[in-house]
Amino acid sequence: MAAVDDYVLGYVTREIRESEAPRREGLTQAERTAMLQPYLSDLVGSGDFPNLAPLLKDGLPVVEDNFERGLKWLFDGIAAELSLP
Repeated sequence: MAAVDDYVLGYVTREIRESEAPRREGLTQAERTAMLQPYLSDLVGSGDFPNLAPLLKDGLPVVEDNFERGLKWLFDGIAAELSLP
């Protein structure tokens, strides 16, 4: 329960921060994404984060998918740890 609670609280906190970013920074989401892309490309190119490359192969993930996808990964990890089918 703590992992799910932490995931949800973290997601909501990030969503609030992200929704405030355009006002705070004066940038559109497209401009922020364009600024982030070189950094992520460098991370992938370094080879230090091999699991990041498949996530970014089609660009940044669609925001609408992130919560459900992350929650599924969390539940899948918990099930694997508990050896549930």
